[in-house]
Amino acid sequence: MITFPTTPGAFIAYQERLIGRELTDREREVMAAWVERFNLSYEYGLRRDRAALEISLNKIDELIAKREEDPAVRKFLQAARQCINHAWECGMCKTQKIR
Repeated sequence: MITFPTTPGAFIAYQERLIGRELTDREREVMAAWVERFNLSYEYGLRRDRAALEISLNKIDELIAKREEDPAVRKFLQAARQCINHAWECGMCKTQKIR
């Protein structure tokens, strides 16, 4: 799995390796926008701000619930949720190493 913080370029390259193809321009735009969100979650982890993580996860859960009829978008949002959580954990791990 990728580590955070990351850059859009590194995240896009990682996604392309996972799916075995280049992303379209639109997909790259979307991924770059999500990287900002993931890196913010990493910052929350650095601050050990579990409340901010919970707010983020609750919001994405709301988006997932609204997309019950669209399996592709739902799957994407579930993967984004995992990245948000993973990024937060990367931030937490960083603070544990510093101490």
